[in-house]
Amino acid sequence: MILVGDFVPQSLSVADPGFRGRVLCNLEAPVLGDGKYPKSVKSGPHIFNSALPEFCRGWVFTLANNHMMDYGASGLGATKAALAECGAQSCGAGANLAEARFPLIIDEGGVRVAIIACCEPQFGDAQTDVAGVAVAGGWVVSEIIRLRRENLCEHVVVSCHAGLEFSPWPSPEIRELYRSYIDAGASIVHGHHAHIPQGYEKYKRGFIAYGLGNFVADPSDWSWLKWSSLSLGLEVDFSPSTFNVTPFTLTFTREQERLHVIKSKINAETDIGRYFDGCCAPFDDSRLMLAVWQEAAIRTYGHLYAERLKLPGGGANIYRIRPLLRVCVEVLNSLSMVLLRRPLFRRRMVESMLYQKNAIRNWSHAAAIDEAISVGVGLRSDIRSTQSRLLADYMMSF
Repeated sequence: MILVGDFVPQSLSVADPGFRGRVLCNLEAPVLGDGKYPKSVKSGPHIFNSALPEFCRGWVFTLANNHMMDYGASGLGATKAALAECGAQSCGAGANLAEARFPLIIDEGGVRVAIIACCEPQFGDAQTDVAGVAVAGGWVVSEIIRLRRENLCEHVVVSCHAGLEFSPWPSPEIRELYRSYIDAGASIVHGHHAHIPQGYEKYKRGFIAYGLGNFVADPSDWSWLKWSSLSLGLEVDFSPSTFNVTPFTLTFTREQERLHVIKSKINAETDIGRYFDGCCAPFDDSRLMLAVWQEAAIRTYGHLYAERLKLPGGGANIYRIRPLLRVCVEVLNSLSMVLLRRPLFRRRMVESMLYQKNAIRNWSHAAAIDEAISVGVGLRSDIRSTQSRLLADYMMSF
């Protein structure tokens, strides 16, 4: 089996990457043809894929992510129909909560492999009688234990769409979460969402890939982000009692309207090898691991959250944080009541509120904001170092 990251070609044609064997990847957006479906209410862009390439026949797609419900239940239904037509299987989203959480069990060379798909909370959560995606929670551990206890499979793969976007490293909370899946009996954790590759490690009897990156995406959408055209792949050989994982790299390029994916070995002597060493080395040094997480959180706070959330500390330097000036709440409330009668202002107000909701509710967003502010005001020690700064300068875009 080959595990890869986020698959979102949108309207571009994709050349056959030539994989041998079954492929597991995250289908980052619904498959909608011309896209004429009603958009759901959410923060961020609405995206969709026009069609699935023919070479995806027999693949397994996880659907639990922050874009699968961009076009609501009708978009999910269209995606399920497109997958069936392509002969592909899926898990992680459904017409209700039970269906979204239901694991997929496949036969991999005579070995039963169960796949559980889930994601961090954002938009489009499945509910008891509402279509949506499976949000990670205590049920994942319970399901791993049940699958193993009832001898329904030899291996469990947990595919989770989570982690701080644009960060080469996971938060301490995500690392603890993914390790808990291995502790419960999973063999592999298949992480994705950050749009650039994150590190990977062997943990006890399992293997964790914290983020595989963009497997297929339009390079023009990500030209501003370093390493966005690089991703990690895993070749996994299962036997009834054990498994073997071989990591490799994938790079994609666009030639006119066609995407080409190139597979290669990880060469420690190249820039790509240096990147992956920077992703993985902190796992063996707990202090460096926290230092690089602080780098990622503080830089992301200054680059993204401070301005959008109207918080102090915009820019990369957390020490710019200053107390907010006191304002007259009554005057602002009165002004808002007048402006809310204007459709443009009302739409922007809703967009701002939805962004705030996402920043509060999503685990990785909230963890980054908490870390940045806690370090900035002295609630936590700042342990960033020259080494962590050099790593972040090389590996991050801000």
